[in-house]
Amino acid sequence: MDNPKQTRDESGQLVTEYQKQGPLPVPETVARKSRERVTPEVEETPAPSAERPRRSAVFVAHGMGQQIRFQTMDDVVWGLRHEDLAHRHHRNPSIRKLAQLPPPRTNTIEQGGERIQRVELSLLRENGEEKEVHVFEGYWAPLVEGKVTLRDVIGFFFRTGQSGIRNGASPFKRWIFGKYEEYEVKSDTARHFGVALLVVLSLVIMNFALMGVGVLSPAAGSTGWLSGALFEDLTTVFNVALTGLLFLAMPLAIGLGLHQTRASRKRREKIGRLSWIGLGIALFTIIFAGIVALPAVLIRHFLWIRNPPEGQSESALLLSWRGGGIVERFNAGLELALWIAALGALAFGLYRLLRLAFAVEKPHRHRAQNPRRGGKMILWLSFLWFLVLLLGWAFSGPLLARTSGGRWHIVLAAISWALLLIASAKIRTALIQYTGDVAAYVSPQVLDRFNELRQEIRDTVYRQAAGTYACMENEQLAYDEVLIVGHSLGSVVVYDVLNRLIAEDELIKRAARQGDETAWKRHLDVLGRTRLLLTFGSPLDKTAFVFSLQGQDTSETREALAAEVQPLIKDPGFRTFPWVNIWSPQDIFSGELDFYHPPPPHGPGPKEVINIRDKDATTLLLAHVEYWRNPTLFGELYKWI
Repeated sequence: MDNPKQTRDESGQLVTEYQKQGPLPVPETVARKSRERVTPEVEETPAPSAERPRRSAVFVAHGMGQQIRFQTMDDVVWGLRHEDLAHRHHRNPSIRKLAQLPPPRTNTIEQGGERIQRVELSLLRENGEEKEVHVFEGYWAPLVEGKVTLRDVIGFFFRTGQSGIRNGASPFKRWIFGKYEEYEVKSDTARHFGVALLVVLSLVIMNFALMGVGVLSPAAGSTGWLSGALFEDLTTVFNVALTGLLFLAMPLAIGLGLHQTRASRKRREKIGRLSWIGLGIALFTIIFAGIVALPAVLIRHFLWIRNPPEGQSESALLLSWRGGGIVERFNAGLELALWIAALGALAFGLYRLLRLAFAVEKPHRHRAQNPRRGGKMILWLSFLWFLVLLLGWAFSGPLLARTSGGRWHIVLAAISWALLLIASAKIRTALIQYTGDVAAYVSPQVLDRFNELRQEIRDTVYRQAAGTYACMENEQLAYDEVLIVGHSLGSVVVYDVLNRLIAEDELIKRAARQGDETAWKRHLDVLGRTRLLLTFGSPLDKTAFVFSLQGQDTSETREALAAEVQPLIKDPGFRTFPWVNIWSPQDIFSGELDFYHPPPPHGPGPKEVINIRDKDATTLLLAHVEYWRNPTLFGELYKWI
């Protein structure tokens, strides 16, 4: 068959010639894996043909919340080319720009009736030779779009918290390499899951309170339901929660800015430590506001409505604490901060407006979008901010007679409500978009409505990965080595897919030994050709800890059957390739992978996961996506290629 290539037409445009390939191998069904024992027997990989040099394929799966097709491939190509530029510059200092490197080529091949896109690179080897590398993508994002609701996410959080507390209260047992192993669990694990449960519960309570007040407040003018005392108490509660979120948002914003400007690692690490303090303050204030203060205020108000004392007016509960001086100063300080923020937004908006009006906007070198977009966004935010001020002024009449403050006091208090409502909406969107993917894919120990969706995701990525392994050229397998890469939830997906490929390949090998003459034509030599499993930002340890069955709740037969579909933890003979995991302590969604090899003491070997800390992923929470622009990830990938 002809090699894929690109030519130029009469107008000079690149035209890709599609490569026709044979049908995708159809392995044995997965159902046999639980009935037949797979043995880790590795066949020797055939030597590459002398007609072409050695060629590698990189198969990468994106993580949760990533919805743009080809973005993952683009990120991998970007990182590998920059690593290649550094190596070429070291050998030849005159090479300083990506434009001086061999350009990447895009191509589409047809495999098993499906068209698969790839990016073709030429990377420099240590011996000075060029090596051809093709990048493929495992894309599954559209399958979960719109399938997960907030109720699903909340239920997932509560199940996760309960499982984490239960598993963290005793030594953690896991079936690995044919027997139960007992792993040491940190003493504060159960406490952390308990705090997480309280935070979720608090956010749910505050969200319902905000919605309830928003629905009932239009009737406040006629019924008096939203009294001045309740308004003051709710404002204080929401101010406390908003202040806690600001303590977290400020160091995060500073850390993100320092990371984008490539500030020194020491400075970013200092901000990272401050972010943990901000996170602690935010968690404490959210729990206090949602679980303690808000229920106390609402219960007191409804008791007052049912039996109001004669001749007395309702007083604000929180304002009466220690004479009200501390609470009043706190609210006044936040109102002053809102004033300063409003004036700052107005000044910055006018500044950007003048720059746009006089066409002095400087282009941004690394921004792919319109450089004027940032200025227009600031203008719109400023406009919306002052629109809220005006609307608040116009509709604050019904409450004006019931509160001790003036109209501006009511308006600024309403702004704090609005800001918390916006923050609540953003948190809700992030939970559905990111955590929702995890809730849909990770298999709990109970049946739920996402079972078919999980299988669809696995099947989709499996077909894409199997197509990569099955690519043929000149009647032989096209790739001598395949590197499997997964980010975030994508690491869980590729782990499942790689296990399935290995198990089915072994069943095909067994069928060949039993006399099936056509079996070797379907054999992909997955074990022999897999060069590397690279995971980063991976929650595999957390999902194993939370959703695994403890030894006392199950049997060895059940655990052995579960391991039958996971060759990577069934027998060390299946770990013929290195497994590298990149993590950061600032990334609370991932961590080191310790539950995929026996606990210490154990000797070094291919069955041990190599955990590498990314020292440049320094922004709390946001470190989960900072791997994509750090040298650790692509340095490791380039090294193994």
